[in-house]
Amino acid sequence: MEFMEKGQVISYIVEIKHWRSGQKVGKTPIVDFVRIIAKEKRNRGLFLSTYGFNENAIESLTKIERSKVRFAKKEKIVSLCDTYIKKLAGLWLKNLNLEKVFLEKTF
Repeated sequence: MEFMEKGQVISYIVEIKHWRSGQKVGKTPIVDFVRIIAKEKRNRGLFLSTYGFNENAIESLTKIERSKVRFAKKEKIVSLCDTYIKKLAGLWLKNLNLEKVFLEKTF
């Protein structure tokens, strides 16, 4: 996903975790995701998890790493899917701010 910010293209990579075990995402997958953002030369990332995150998973990131990743839970996944379905159905509003939709209700 790409957006314009202050005249510059900002490129995001997205990862979604849906584990059948119902476990929350821990530190390792998030650290791996931060490395992928750097390796793929993306500006930022959005990490989504249907079951949430362990407390230490996000706290273990450095301030710089935290500035590169936004996080959200199951509700955000559903919201993004709803937005996509509306777009396919032709119900898309032309003046809708896609970056706002993409990042709202993330942390």
